[in-house]
Amino acid sequence: MQYGDREEKNIPTDPKTPSATTTEVTPPRPYVVLHETLRRIEDRYNKPTPLRTSDAATRRADIIGQLLGTESPLRRREVARTARLPFITARRVWHALGFPELGARSMPFTQADLNAIPDIAELRRLTGMNDDLVLDIARAIARSTDRLATWQTSLMMELVASRRHHDEQARWTEQLTPQERETVINRILEASSSIEPILIYAWRRHLAAALAQLVDDDEATTKDGLPANARTIGFADLVGFTSTVANMNEREISTLVGEFETLASDIVTIHGGKIVKTIGDEILFACDRPAAAGAIGLDLIDALHDMPGMPQLRVGISTGAVVSQFGDVFGTTVNRASRLTAAAEPGTVVIDTATQTRLTTVSGFELMQLEPTPLRGLGLTQMWALRRSTTPKRRGPTDARTVTE
Repeated sequence: MQYGDREEKNIPTDPKTPSATTTEVTPPRPYVVLHETLRRIEDRYNKPTPLRTSDAATRRADIIGQLLGTESPLRRREVARTARLPFITARRVWHALGFPELGARSMPFTQADLNAIPDIAELRRLTGMNDDLVLDIARAIARSTDRLATWQTSLMMELVASRRHHDEQARWTEQLTPQERETVINRILEASSSIEPILIYAWRRHLAAALAQLVDDDEATTKDGLPANARTIGFADLVGFTSTVANMNEREISTLVGEFETLASDIVTIHGGKIVKTIGDEILFACDRPAAAGAIGLDLIDALHDMPGMPQLRVGISTGAVVSQFGDVFGTTVNRASRLTAAAEPGTVVIDTATQTRLTTVSGFELMQLEPTPLRGLGLTQMWALRRSTTPKRRGPTDARTVTE
């Protein structure tokens, strides 16, 4: 039977399901191969785990029950069929969400799973998304929520440990006692009902902003002559980070990075930008307006200068088209911002010509042309140093001073 032909299969289902007759579509051959490969991998590792003590097993089941609901007797194929999803599609979605053994003996389905899987099918129906787009959404959700859950648990573990240790290094490195771990579990379970509505509220707020951006894109394109996917991208890098942390302990390194990320997040948000990602000693941010990105760069430089023990910062900014995926950004504009950062001197903000063109008439900035510099993968590139202007008046293009070094 060729792909696209339909095969009727009578498969026993749960008595509560509407029908025992299901129409399944044979997937393309590559997906069949992938399905069989994943099945063999799961079978290899889905072996009976060593028996836990009855108390631990009961506690684990209690945690799952509080967060996800009671276990369901349905198997994976039955759940997929109930949701009217091809089994291979359902399996790929579960994996994309980060649940490689969902529905297996070690992690049976719960009521929350039974409620969520039909929602995935409904998402496909309402939006007309194909399987690849559904998987993209699943991966993006998994990345964000996994980081949130890990951060929440780590933060609570550190808080509980701090009550026992006055020495910061000791509470950073010592293992929690069983009683302290139980305290962490209880506090997180108690707080989950409060965190969930906040999470939904924040998502709706960010979604509203993203949709509003679609409304603004057409006007911005007409005004600035840029494509709708144009953004101003900035990299901020702590200079000499490796040598700075060489003699620090884990707690001190974590504190330094945490202070940097908190400060950067606050400043970027104040100016209407977004933190795309943080990489320890470096942050990547995006803005709709070059002026906002320039203000962010200068404010970051000034703020870190006033923090004792914090390394100097350098910032590179570029404006142009970007490709967005999974909340990340890619493309030549992003690469150029990174290369500009590497070429910048400590304590300076360096911008490209596209950004300079749009800041020339903006009050509050002073632009100084630098020597063209070869940047890896981009060739000889014209750069501009960005500084605060001492004159509040608006300037014309001829007011930008040229500096040759």
